Amino acid sequence: MERPVFFKNKDYYVRRGSSNHNCSANETFDHIRTHYGIFQESVFNDNDEESYREIKVDIELINNYIEMLENDEIPSLRINKAYKAIRKQCMNISYLFEYDDLILESFVKICSHFSTKLNSADKELLNLILESLKMNVTKPETLKIVKETCYDNLINLFEKGERDYLLIIILLECGYYSDIIKTILNAFDNRDLKLLNELGNFLEPNKIQPDRIPLLKILNRKIEEFNQQNDKELIEITDKIIKKLERS
Repeated sequence: MERPVFFKNKDYYVRRGSSNHNCSANETFDHIRTHYGIFQESVFNDNDEESYREIKVDIELINNYIEMLENDEIPSLRINKAYKAIRKQCMNISYLFEYDDLILESFVKICSHFSTKLNSADKELLNLILESLKMNVTKPETLKIVKETCYDNLINLFEKGERDYLLIIILLECGYYSDIIKTILNAFDNRDLKLLNELGNFLEPNKIQPDRIPLLKILNRKIEEFNQQNDKELIEITDKIIKKLERS
């Protein structure tokens, strides 16, 4: 079957064992993306018409925008919109299961350009760049490109004091650990719930060896401290991170 099928009542089911499982919205999206490589572009209308499209990367648009940005051919009022267009293409790249040479070459151009902007970008532009990179650091092919083109400037940005959670996640995926452990502890001291939540989602024990056990000891002491303070939010977040670290 090449496309997903919905029942007339618009529910989406998958077969699990001997029964049919009625999927939630997130389960539906994940199953369609995993099994068909497509995603729903719009919600159902009243006529039961579904709108899908295959994931496509607009290589020509990427190449043109990178060239125009590097030659200062885009008006200042349009620059962030151009980066948003590139971010959308990065999102499409992140959904792919296989990459051809043209797509990888285009991603190299994107990352090489991003690298030159990391330490001079304003906050909004930096966020667009980091979002685009973060989408593509979980797969070996694109992670390798990020490391080859952006790694030194990403570290430089971190060492200058930038603590955006997107940057932390990218650096963790790239293998930059020691100072990030300090950042985790500082996040607890500053009660930075946003950063801690993100770390709880993405932190993997194999990424912070040999600091895993010392960090576990510290966090177990902290969770006792938070329990005495009846700080339920930090207890929940700390417990989440501890459970991640306990996985071997």
